[in-house]
Amino acid sequence: MNTEIKYIEGFNNGYLLAEHKPELLKNISKSLKPANEYLEGVLDGKEQKENERVNEQLRDLNELRGKIHQAINLRATA
Repeated sequence: MNTEIKYIEGFNNGYLLAEHKPELLKNISKSLKPANEYLEGVLDGKEQKENERVNEQLRDLNELRGKIHQAINLRATA
């Protein structure tokens, strides 16, 4: 199997594990060292999903802050 395909397969598997079984992947990744392309992909996929999760939380937080500011402004003008 070509190294790029191994990396992509590992990335996809790491991403899916991070999405559906994050605790399992967390425990597994403690002992993983990117010794090959597949494992490097797994760790990168995990990191990608974690980054997306953080970005979603930041978006949600900013949306909530906007709603709070809007409610405060409505009270101030009432």
